[in-house]
Amino acid sequence: MKSASLKTIYYIAASVVVSCAIFAYLLTIVRPEEIVRAITRASLPGILAYMAVSLLSTIFRNMRYLMLTRVTNTDIRISDTAMFLVTLVRNLFSDLIPARIGSLIYIVILKARFGFPVEIGTSVWAICFVLDMAVMVPLMLLGATIVGAGKLGVSLNILCIISSAFFAITVLALAYLPQVMRGSGKFVARLCRRSKRARTAQEKLELTAQQIGVIYQHGVFWRAVALSFLIRALKYGCIAFLLYAILHPIDPQKYTLRAIGYWPVFVGASLAELAASTPLSGIAGFGLYEGVWAGAFYLLGYPRELAVLSGISAHVITQVFGYSLGAIAIMLLLTPLRGRRGRGMTH
Repeated sequence: MKSASLKTIYYIAASVVVSCAIFAYLLTIVRPEEIVRAITRASLPGILAYMAVSLLSTIFRNMRYLMLTRVTNTDIRISDTAMFLVTLVRNLFSDLIPARIGSLIYIVILKARFGFPVEIGTSVWAICFVLDMAVMVPLMLLGATIVGAGKLGVSLNILCIISSAFFAITVLALAYLPQVMRGSGKFVARLCRRSKRARTAQEKLELTAQQIGVIYQHGVFWRAVALSFLIRALKYGCIAFLLYAILHPIDPQKYTLRAIGYWPVFVGASLAELAASTPLSGIAGFGLYEGVWAGAFYLLGYPRELAVLSGISAHVITQVFGYSLGAIAIMLLLTPLRGRRGRGMTH
């Protein structure tokens, strides 16, 4: 236990050091008052467009959760509104906790607040997690091809090979997800043979594997794939509006929506998010996100100062927006249980 606690402390300390070091460097390029000015002077139509498209992406994510949850073997039902609140809280914790571990809060809320068995939430979460990785590969490859992989210092041929390999792995993971769950359960049980928790984990993973099989048999998989593409496309589309909102007031003639474009933003922002999803990322991804964003947009042709300024400003705005919605959702979910169950669930 002490060893695990020490590892956690070391990990948090390393994340803080990385974040602080990157921020310290970035703040030698732009001053804090420039960041504040960029945020406060951001184009209101651009901000509103960002919010609208971001919410649309969340609506499609919510539709995917609902669709997959409702074909599982459970008589518990959750309303569209209640699941939307769960999705908003999931978004908050996914951004807040490094390596996207926070998205697991989805399973916790479904169990603690609405009574869903752990295997229901875990099966839906696992399918969505792998789907999100799978759809990103062709979108990233398309974006890099349109923008020009050479600008990012990567050979298109090498990128195709790596993308193809990763895509093949994710497709296999989707196809054999029930077997992966069962195998994980057996591995945990063998690793800790005398542990009751290990046996419980094996049982839950076996039930999760069964639920994934049920979902696959209901013929909703390809609809989930289509929704996954929409979620990703809209997620980075809203960032294009946000970048416009930040840069347009600085130079209205140069930074129009058409000049900013969709695919350059997709490539730059997705690389930043990928960096923020790694274990090295700090709390809320701050530091590594801005550093990778600045580097990617600089390579894509933005002046160094604007690449840094846009990265920090965009990240602050997205976090404030996401945390605000998530906080409101948490307050609504914490209303008296009887009232919520009466409106949000049927048995």
